[in-house]
Amino acid sequence: MKLFKKKKKREEARLDFSDVVIKLNVRSICYYETARGRSFFSKDFEEEDMLFLVYAMIKENNDIDLTFDGFLYMLEDERVMNWCMLQLMFIQKEAMQLNLKKKEDAGSGETTDVEVKMTDIANYLIIKNKMDVRYVMNDMKLWEISNYMEAASAAYEERLSEQRLWTYLTILPNVDGKKLSGPEKLIKFPWDDKDDRKQKEFEKNAKAAMSFLGGRKDG
Repeated sequence: MKLFKKKKKREEARLDFSDVVIKLNVRSICYYETARGRSFFSKDFEEEDMLFLVYAMIKENNDIDLTFDGFLYMLEDERVMNWCMLQLMFIQKEAMQLNLKKKEDAGSGETTDVEVKMTDIANYLIIKNKMDVRYVMNDMKLWEISNYMEAASAAYEERLSEQRLWTYLTILPNVDGKKLSGPEKLIKFPWDDKDDRKQKEFEKNAKAAMSFLGGRKDG
């Protein structure tokens, strides 16, 4: 596939937009991170980084042999540059929808910056969570990432909690039940406190609902 038609003179080469597939997917982002050696979520994007991301979106979604230098040469055409600027606006819009740079400190409740890479996220979803490679790399929408990551994290926590419970039940007949009153006494996970808060909030809401229902008068 040719991205531009070659005429007699190289200077007259122009990009044929009708044949270009440009897509901001995980595949293009991973290529960007590998080639540039930095995270897609980095705050200090420079102009060349943005242009390279557009280049990656083209290269990874079209059957072409195109170098970055060749892509920069195309940008000498004002129409190509204007087209790239539109793609950059699209990229910024998409990136703003993601909230993957901050996580909550379980102890303080404060948020801290975390340097994550799309490459690590893709590996986690594919290898750890057994998601389909083609879907993750080619078709998964960026806004879906947070949902899949939360679901994978919840499944991981549930799996470890179940293993802890079975271990506790296995050794319980051989230990003092007063000293080992529950699975959380065997080993404490970071999310135990979070689960306690959720349970207390649920009980509070349940009591409020029961109080409301008890105070109603039919008829």
